[in-house]
Amino acid sequence: MKLAEALIIPVPSPAGTTLAEEDTMLREDGVREVLARLKRGERVKTIARELGIARNTVKRWQRVGGWRARVPVARARQIDPFLPFLQQRGPEVGWNGQVLHLELQGLGFRRPLSTSSARPSAAPSGSELGRGGDRTI
Repeated sequence: MKLAEALIIPVPSPAGTTLAEEDTMLREDGVREVLARLKRGERVKTIARELGIARNTVKRWQRVGGWRARVPVARARQIDPFLPFLQQRGPEVGWNGQVLHLELQGLGFRRPLSTSSARPSAAPSGSELGRGGDRTI
């Protein structure tokens, strides 16, 4: 087994990251190994070849100077101001998406109704609305 295989494991990441990218993210001890080799004076190209990682990855960790966990950032969604309304009105209309969307538009919500089975990123999940499970329109 190559050293790279021992240093690389799947790491959960933000939704924008593909599965292929997740499979090759370095663990913290892998980054420490890269930094230790750089401190010993090994060349970037040598480190990359021996560990089975890209030279740009070695250069990035050299520039950053250490491993830091990625902190997820909570972002406001367009639907957030309307959640209290949805929690109250949703059960009254049987969670009918078309009815709720029309009423939300009347309150100032400016997002089109999604007709696909996939929920738009700004739509709240079922648990956020106070009902069990995820339902689609």
